[in-house]
Amino acid sequence: MTRKQLLIFTALYFFARLIFYPLILRGEEGIFAEIFLYQPSGPNYSQMGRLEGVTLYMIIEHPALIYEVLRYWGMFWGGLIDYSRWPELWTTVLTRFAYSLFEYAIWIIMIAAWNRLRQTRSRDFVASDRFFVFLFYCLAVWPASLLNTTNINIDASVGVLIAGLFSVVILLFDDERFPRILLYPLLFAVAFFSGFGKNEASMVLLAAVGVCGACMFMGRLLEINRPGAKGLLPVLVLAVAGNLVGNLFNYMFDPVNYMAGFNVLHTRGSQTSLLGTGNVEAWLRVFLERLSFIFIHIVLWGLSVWRLLRDIRTVRFPALLIFLYGSAMFFGYLVSYAEIGARYFEPSLVALVAAFLLLHPQMEFSRRGRKAFAAFLLLCALHSTVEVVGTTIRVVQNPSLLQSRFVVPQEVKDTGCVPVLEQADAFHRSDIDYIAYEHLKPLVEAKGRKLCTKSYSNR
Repeated sequence: MTRKQLLIFTALYFFARLIFYPLILRGEEGIFAEIFLYQPSGPNYSQMGRLEGVTLYMIIEHPALIYEVLRYWGMFWGGLIDYSRWPELWTTVLTRFAYSLFEYAIWIIMIAAWNRLRQTRSRDFVASDRFFVFLFYCLAVWPASLLNTTNINIDASVGVLIAGLFSVVILLFDDERFPRILLYPLLFAVAFFSGFGKNEASMVLLAAVGVCGACMFMGRLLEINRPGAKGLLPVLVLAVAGNLVGNLFNYMFDPVNYMAGFNVLHTRGSQTSLLGTGNVEAWLRVFLERLSFIFIHIVLWGLSVWRLLRDIRTVRFPALLIFLYGSAMFFGYLVSYAEIGARYFEPSLVALVAAFLLLHPQMEFSRRGRKAFAAFLLLCALHSTVEVVGTTIRVVQNPSLLQSRFVVPQEVKDTGCVPVLEQADAFHRSDIDYIAYEHLKPLVEAKGRKLCTKSYSNR
């Protein structure tokens, strides 16, 4: 990308998200907004209510270092800006904006790495290759990413950061001129950081490394792809070692939340996974609802598989490793039907894009193939335009979609009952007693209080 194209990418990325930044917080967004804005200490990061003016916190049931990253990110912004007296609308805008920077940073780093690879691979490098440039433009405004990166969650923020940094460092191993004395410490660092993520994120990374190692070992035995396996062993060792050390550090920092993450993973895998239950009907129903936002994953994955099969004797290990990593993340969540969960697929998108760039360095499609890819990019652009315009129209027609001060229900004012509310409505309101879920009713009764006659949560 040229400097002008990079500026266009940046403008597209943030301009398309302007209408999403002020949208009202919903549900558990309140938990992650509080971690960013007010930095509660672990292991009880998860706000679950407030009784007698005392905020109730519980374990968050995922490895704690994810949330520590968000705490320190919030501390950084708190040091830059005093938002303590800001209205709720502007703290919402700030929080959504700060969360959206994670993926923007990854795309910028990946573009820089891709530019370097293109320059070192060919003397005929053309920075303005329209297919690659338009692909990044579409990625900047892909509808699911518009929602995921402005929604306050851990998957499209820290999850994307983990997947993106690991993918970019592996991508750089395809550049033979990049000093290995710098790459090896970088690889260990990003692998170590990958141990900060959800338990399943480490599992798929280790699985991808293992399968990549096995494929390259078999290739060497069969005298296939010997050049592609050069330097493979230290990469695999550093990736595994860094990830395991990161997991150990994560466990030692907070063993309760770390082990609880495995419990959540096991429960979902056994109760709401196609592999665990074999419930094809339930899975298919969720898959069809997901299709609009995983369409780009499927296209990139399919084109990558086609290239891998076509060039099986010459594929290099960085491309194979990133492809396996992105595929494992993608299909690991795809087999689950616990929820639609668009945000879960954001990290795999980053990895699959990196794999696609390595496997298609010159976009060597046939004339018909290039037309089909151009049509795909046009479809992405139209989809994005519809999403932005549609959201703008909804906001104009219904201004209540914008963040506004929560109004305490009349029943609470009249009777003093404790309402069931979403954390997003009350996490920052010390004047409101509430619980987030009805199963916390015994805590209310222990205080001699009663729940309101109906729930005021939109879950």
